[in-house]
Amino acid sequence: MSSSLQISDLLKVAKDIPILHTGINDTATEYSTYPVKEHTKLLSSSGKPASTPLNSMLAMRTIKIPTDRNDPNYKDRALLETYKKNALTLTFRGTRTAPTSRVEWEEFYLHLVPLVVEHPKILLSVSKNLTNTMTKLYRASNDFIGDASLTVEQRSMLKLKSLCLPILADNPWVPGPQEDDDIGKIVLEDMTLAAIPADADEKRKYDNTVVLYQSALTLLRELLNHTFLRAVYHTSSRQAQNEYKEVQRTFVAKNSVSRNPKVFTAVDIIDYITANCTCDNSKAIIQMKNSIAALIRYKGQNLINWFQTFQPLVNKYKKAIGLGTTLDDDELKALWKEHFAKQITVAERTVMKTFQSAHLGTQDVAKIKKLSDGVFDDTTLYKLLALLATSFEPYSPDNTVMTYLKQHAQALRWEHKLDFRPPREKEKEQHNNKDKEDGRSQKRKPKSGRKPDGNSSSTKKLRMTDKRGPNPKRIKSGDHCRRQGCRDRGTNTNHTHADCKFKESEPHKKFGTDPKKHPNLGKAPGKKPRNTKTTPSQPEKNASTSQIKEPGERKCYICNQPGHLANACPSKGKIKAGAQSSLYKNKSFMALWQSSFADQEQQQCATRLLKSWGDDVCPTCMGELSFDHRCDTNDVAIAKHTQKVRDVLRTTPLLDTIRSAHEYQRESTEKPEPINMGPDFFLDARGQDESDNESANDDTESQRSSSESEDSHTEQDHSENSGDDSSPPPSPSDDEHEEWE
Repeated sequence: MSSSLQISDLLKVAKDIPILHTGINDTATEYSTYPVKEHTKLLSSSGKPASTPLNSMLAMRTIKIPTDRNDPNYKDRALLETYKKNALTLTFRGTRTAPTSRVEWEEFYLHLVPLVVEHPKILLSVSKNLTNTMTKLYRASNDFIGDASLTVEQRSMLKLKSLCLPILADNPWVPGPQEDDDIGKIVLEDMTLAAIPADADEKRKYDNTVVLYQSALTLLRELLNHTFLRAVYHTSSRQAQNEYKEVQRTFVAKNSVSRNPKVFTAVDIIDYITANCTCDNSKAIIQMKNSIAALIRYKGQNLINWFQTFQPLVNKYKKAIGLGTTLDDDELKALWKEHFAKQITVAERTVMKTFQSAHLGTQDVAKIKKLSDGVFDDTTLYKLLALLATSFEPYSPDNTVMTYLKQHAQALRWEHKLDFRPPREKEKEQHNNKDKEDGRSQKRKPKSGRKPDGNSSSTKKLRMTDKRGPNPKRIKSGDHCRRQGCRDRGTNTNHTHADCKFKESEPHKKFGTDPKKHPNLGKAPGKKPRNTKTTPSQPEKNASTSQIKEPGERKCYICNQPGHLANACPSKGKIKAGAQSSLYKNKSFMALWQSSFADQEQQQCATRLLKSWGDDVCPTCMGELSFDHRCDTNDVAIAKHTQKVRDVLRTTPLLDTIRSAHEYQRESTEKPEPINMGPDFFLDARGQDESDNESANDDTESQRSSSESEDSHTEQDHSENSGDDSSPPPSPSDDEHEEWE
């Protein structure tokens, strides 16, 4: 062996050397030679199969539909499912123990052969191994007249003749009985000769051309046989695949001692299938009748589409019983025409009866006279339906149709309910159910072993989907629940404020107090328990019983950090500027913003309120309330539209968008506030110490700012006199909050 011959080169050529696979001893491992992979002469230079319609169809049968939302092909999953479903229709399931009808095999063979014959032509052309002689053999004998003129079966039948000459189209697996004569005619036509030349030089050219065509046909048939055996293997059931290999092994065993062994071709598998894996069409005929009887006209389906629904099944039925068999009116009525006519409404019959004389002659009218009885001429009725296509109202089953369908379903003993939904709606529901299952599975199995965050946006969305179902009741944005706990959980949009299940846990519901009179109820720190042994100069011995927090321990509700209140939050300006910037960049928000207000003054008023979000404003002019504030006449004129702007914001999604934009966004390096997991977490109970993290009252964002200010006064009062229960005086911005609420 030459030292230059590398191991990689040996591996490439070893697959084509049979002795390396089987050896010469009888005890050698059997090497199955049934073709299940691409022919080596059809592989590309890299050793991989190229793309052809046949290879694409075989690959689509085994493709995995993406279920991960992060997959780039996830958005095309519906299209992939359709392609895979259609690819799997080309499947032969007949076996020796469970034969299928002959019409099923004929339909399968009719659609598979054109894909097989086209396959070598494409691959040889890509690899530049398609000789001039092969190109002439792959010349169309008949022009392909297009999809618009043919049915699916006719396209498959004529496509084969549009790919190659009849010498290959009629006998793709083995030579025909008159192949030598056929080759001679092709050569004479190729050389533009009327007869075989007598001249020696011309005769030699003629003979050489004949040999070229014979060699080309031999090579093409080798490739076609290999491709068909591979294709029929991968498009059959597993039991059928085992039987094909058994047939091939038996064939090899019989020819093992023959001096002139035969060639195993596609004809051997075809003969085996027709003799052992197919039966008569009696069962297929029953199945076709049941399929026709199960057709139900869906809502909105026009009469032309309803008429065309029956044609493929009727044509297949005629093929199953024999194309030479003619069906009379009674047989066609029982097969499909009565079932078709009984699902035409009374209104549609009236339209056809009224206008048939205007579009049809007397003889044609007589041909559809007994339409109600299921006796009519197909061509005449279709002509009338096409002329009156725009005269019919959208279909919906009336009492006459419903009565027939109920009797029809009872006679056939249907257990399922009548479904009049269009196919697209059914498929859409199936995709939605799959999406929900995928979402639930992703929620149950979080990535990287981490538990899903209960406050994450994806978890909120899944929780809302589970609660509201596929057809939730729409709730106006102005009626959404305003409780902060529901907003944080993302469930405030699926119920109203009045229907919130947590309203019973509010203090004023339990104790009969009014939240308007006591806005800080539940937010003030607990009072010190009275103890005669405790004096101002002598603090309590057990500090754990005290519920009072020092001012430095209180946390801002905006940024949730200690050391300051909301009115002095350092992040307030940054959050406000970022929120307004994001709102102005939101095209949908700005479009709704500009179209929601009637005039320029209302827009100015709304803009001023937006820029003052979180600030204390004057109730008269809606300007910033500073120490030296004085109302401007122009500002007062703008502020008079406050009530109108308030109503617009409350009844549109604008308020929710503004609120979401101003919510504090925690930085990645910031440690989140811990939650004490226990019964209170699930019962939505909140202690005094948790009121800074999640407020239980139903005030809006502006009222929360006022409440923080009042809490600071309350804390001061408690530090001076722990027994004083009186409410603090209202802050300067209380009037504004009452105006907004």
